Amino acid sequence: MKVSVVHIAKTILFSSLAFIFLFFAFKHVDFSSFWTDITQANYWWVAIAIVCALIGYILRAVRWNLLLEPLGYTPLKINSFHAVVFGYFANLAFPRLGEVARCGVLNRKEQIPIDTLVGTVIIERIIDLVMLALLTIITFFIKIDFFGSFIYQHIVLPSSEAVGRNYILIVSVLVIMTIVFFVLLRYSSKTNLIYQKIQSFCRGILHGIVSIKSVSNKPLFVIYTVAIWAMYWLMSWLVCFSLEATSHFTAVDGLFLLIVGGIGMAVPVQGGIGVFHFITTQAITMYGLSEHTGLLYATVNHESQLLFIIAMGSISSFYIFIAKNKQHV
Repeated sequence: MKVSVVHIAKTILFSSLAFIFLFFAFKHVDFSSFWTDITQANYWWVAIAIVCALIGYILRAVRWNLLLEPLGYTPLKINSFHAVVFGYFANLAFPRLGEVARCGVLNRKEQIPIDTLVGTVIIERIIDLVMLALLTIITFFIKIDFFGSFIYQHIVLPSSEAVGRNYILIVSVLVIMTIVFFVLLRYSSKTNLIYQKIQSFCRGILHGIVSIKSVSNKPLFVIYTVAIWAMYWLMSWLVCFSLEATSHFTAVDGLFLLIVGGIGMAVPVQGGIGVFHFITTQAITMYGLSEHTGLLYATVNHESQLLFIIAMGSISSFYIFIAKNKQHV
């Protein structure tokens, strides 16, 4: 997988953003007391949450195969699993490049066209977005006053203010990008070749997207999707029991933390670092708990998953490297 100068520039930009959020999240922390509380957490609950994460990875790999089967491809489940894990691992270095990375892995291992793989990944992301939206709506109406005020104060209001302040800049950038794109298509000496490549790639993506219609076992696909999000929910909720201050949180509270954490992880920074800590801390303070407690939960939750991704990503990278060498022996 080639990494362009643009990707490196984006990574530096997003890393800076992550450090900014980390600064605001930790600026009032007494690190001596914080570390003591970290060491006193019950990590058996954290271990169970990590097992749920592993199950989630496996379910993602199996569900991905369901999307590929109607297109005529039956990749080995182990290859799909390592591709999924490697994608999460790659996101730690280059935000939003993980999805391309996992497609690249499966392309190399199974010779499946990259554009087709991208199409199926787009389908997965659309489904994930729909699931997050549904869970947000459900949670919102269960405790509309409590959760609604958080969403409005910490998400809707700041977002609308940011867009309002930068409206002219956003529109200008979009217009310039559109003009440049069409100028390149119109005046490039390789116009036909570029057009054909774009058309071919888009066709491949569309081919992957429409695979959802041809999934042979749709009920199983739905079950896998619900199970994946159930694992995400358990990952968020079970960690609450590792800390005395949050051990009373209910299943609905765990769902709320999943949604908030999902929003934090959606921001294009490496692994949601900083953003997850900041937004999750703010969410927990709405329960009348201190920022110290909120940050403690966010750190135990995020860093345990981060270390797990690094460990699993290293294993998957080793598997991909060894398997690649064997193919050339």
